[in-house]
Amino acid sequence: MRKKPKKGFKRIINNLSLFLLPMKKIFAVGDITLDILCSVNKQIDFGAEAHLNNLTFSLGGNAANFAFAASKMGLNIELLSPIGNDFATPFVTEQLRSAGVKLNLKKFNGTNACSIIMVGKNGRRAIYSRKGVLEKISSRDIEKMLLPKLKQGDIVFFGAYFHMPGMRKGFKKLLEKICAKNCFIVFDTCYDAYGRWKILGFLKYFHILFINEIELRKVTKKKDEEKAVAVLFRNGASLIVLKKGARGSKFFAPDIAFSAKAAKAQAIDTTGAGDVFNAAFLLAFLSGVNEKKALGFANFVAAKKTEKHGLFVPAKKVLKGKLVNR
Repeated sequence: MRKKPKKGFKRIINNLSLFLLPMKKIFAVGDITLDILCSVNKQIDFGAEAHLNNLTFSLGGNAANFAFAASKMGLNIELLSPIGNDFATPFVTEQLRSAGVKLNLKKFNGTNACSIIMVGKNGRRAIYSRKGVLEKISSRDIEKMLLPKLKQGDIVFFGAYFHMPGMRKGFKKLLEKICAKNCFIVFDTCYDAYGRWKILGFLKYFHILFINEIELRKVTKKKDEEKAVAVLFRNGASLIVLKKGARGSKFFAPDIAFSAKAAKAQAIDTTGAGDVFNAAFLLAFLSGVNEKKALGFANFVAAKKTEKHGLFVPAKKVLKGKLVNR
């Protein structure tokens, strides 16, 4: 149940009021990946063979998925990412351009990131990934691509920071320079395949932190949700959105906490649902919808995505109807 906001929460919202404008530019910084989605009935041992119910090639990557979904929803978005020069480049870039995403890509010689995703009967998935040119991008590269374009009130979304190890050096300075331009920073945690999980020192720069339950435990080293969230706030977090999959989502500020139930869905593929959730929540948030309704809207859009293989965003008229009626 929502508690009455205290002065601390009101101060945060007042400080953010400059940014809550739907037409502000969003810069998504992160990964582009080629996803190979394989629907499987069961696990098999090495040396065995089994039938695949479905095989789909799709645009993937946290930042790319977010940019795709946000643009489809009508937001003004530009994607900053490394890109390789293999066979996947024309496929993934065309997918993004077809959705209306503006591209600002740093070209490298090498292979693009690729994920082989095993999707089970309930829609859950396991991922094998190769990072490719993601490992070559640096915070300095992003600074040169991003800072000259930033204007006061713009939004910078960081996705898959952990997938780009070259950004570790200088990332804090990059965040400081973005904040100095009075821009709004959104960070989605994502899974750290390298096992470091170090973001606590950056939390004070993030206006919104998206994180799921596994990531929350890994980052804070706490199994209890309440204690884990407390760790984030002690380290400077402002607003936290916790994604809980089929159990909905939660919103936390220093003085309040509330949840929203997941929307009903016949899930067949949860890949990218969290990225679509991020875009939907941000759309609602920027449209002036209160945070609890924004959670419910994002839950609905993410649920609709899980009913399809590959990336999917409901039509704008459906989104508008749900947003207006919440």
